[in-house]
Amino acid sequence: MTLALELLNIGLSQKEAEVYVAALQLGYASVQDIADKSGINRTSAYTYIKNLISRGLMNATERFGRVYYIAEKPEKLKYLYELQERDIKRKREILDYLMPELDSIYNLAKQRPTVRYYRNADELSAIRQEISNLRADEMLNIFNYQKFKDFIDKNYIASLLASTLKFKAIYIAKEKIIDPRISAFQSHDNFHLRYLPVEKFGFLCEITIADDNVYISREEDCLIIRDPLFSQTLGLLFRTLWEIAEKVE
Repeated sequence: MTLALELLNIGLSQKEAEVYVAALQLGYASVQDIADKSGINRTSAYTYIKNLISRGLMNATERFGRVYYIAEKPEKLKYLYELQERDIKRKREILDYLMPELDSIYNLAKQRPTVRYYRNADELSAIRQEISNLRADEMLNIFNYQKFKDFIDKNYIASLLASTLKFKAIYIAKEKIIDPRISAFQSHDNFHLRYLPVEKFGFLCEITIADDNVYISREEDCLIIRDPLFSQTLGLLFRTLWEIAEKVE
């Protein structure tokens, strides 16, 4: 029924619409007549008739000792639509009233630190992908070559350089000799590298700072802390170390 389907747009269910249209066509009719006309079983038709009566779109009357049902004038559909408009307006007013408080809760939640811990190899691989997808303006990295040289991946470094405007790395090692897998990127405009001796600055973790995120990695696990204050604090630590680190030509 094309007409019945159109009535879905004003809030009737498909079966309610089919029953209403059938009742309109029949005039005074029994439940069985309406069920037959709409193609719905009698029990279900009776349920939909009751729904329509409660919404003011049908009425019941007794004639010759039997109960008959009749559809109200289509004009009633306008009233149903007006009720919906009022309901939408009321809900909008409630939402407008609640928005300041909801925004306040949201902003507080955003400011709270979040911590995630990862352990298995698949998760660590996913973390690298997450970092390279950040598109941060600047990334800062503290890398202990003596501890983490086995984890150097040229493809990963290339993806980081492609996702940030500036990548600064402090390279901690016994000697100021840069691994070829890293030195290959020294000509890249986004790549900036400085050196610190491992004897004095033996960081036990690799640290990457990007926007509000801090990634602290070890050989087999990683901790991710999202917190503007923590990220800013470690960023200040990085910049202090950067100033005393040796430039790498």
